[in-house]
Amino acid sequence: MGMHITSVYPPQVEAGGPVHLEGSDLGLVRWAVFTDEDSKHSLTVPANGVDVGRAADSVCPDGLNTSEGTIALSDAKTKDKVNSSNTSNSVPLGFVGR
Repeated sequence: MGMHITSVYPPQVEAGGPVHLEGSDLGLVRWAVFTDEDSKHSLTVPANGVDVGRAADSVCPDGLNTSEGTIALSDAKTKDKVNSSNTSNSVPLGFVGR
């Protein structure tokens, strides 16, 4: 099945805030892809797989609309190589203003 996110905490995050994801096969995660409502903005930032592949951590970037959006994870070696073939499922995430 590959990388799969089952939950995200907190369910709403502000720019600069930490995001913790749980799931399976997340040990090699290097990138988090944050996408806001209607896919107007998509930002890719570093992420780290932790807990023997059952979790990953990242930080929400600046530049997203205050709205509902999604987050996905990628194990691409470099940011420019992130694509649908090396990215997990996406899960809902709310973005709140500071």
